[in-house]
Amino acid sequence: MATNKAKKDNIYTTATGLVIEVKKVDPALIQKVMRASPMPKRPVYEAKTFGGRIETHPLDEESAAQTPGGQDQWDYYQSELTEAQMAQNDRVINALFLYGTDCVVPDDGWVARHEFLGMRVPQEPDMMRAHYLSCELAAEDLAGVTSAIMKMTGVGEEAIADAEAAFRGAIRDKSE
Repeated sequence: MATNKAKKDNIYTTATGLVIEVKKVDPALIQKVMRASPMPKRPVYEAKTFGGRIETHPLDEESAAQTPGGQDQWDYYQSELTEAQMAQNDRVINALFLYGTDCVVPDDGWVARHEFLGMRVPQEPDMMRAHYLSCELAAEDLAGVTSAIMKMTGVGEEAIADAEAAFRGAIRDKSE
């Protein structure tokens, strides 16, 4: 189990012994990263009012079941939304690790393994570190380092707990 064994609040030690210095990340940067992630457009349906006017409404689970072809649209939208949210989470994690961490990345052959698997490994040291941390840390350490950065950034405990729960859910979804 990973622990924050060091006496300094800004040091996180992973289960494998990697020592990571965590730093505050500007919340405005994280918001910009989130906004830069494209989200799918929610489908709509049209309804005729008693007065004969046509109104457009966002499709939801209930209206999808009552609209011809709506269920297929809703299912497709939900699938696209899930993919977009996972991509957004990946970008946020990369931003947190790029700006909110410092550590010595091990030279244990991980670069060759990632390239063999078809992943592009950044050559710039800070980006390489962020890539390493986002791909090589165990799920528990990913959540722990992310939480430590968020605490340093001033994010409230409840929001951190929500983020950890969402993060662990995303990890389970990817592994199923």
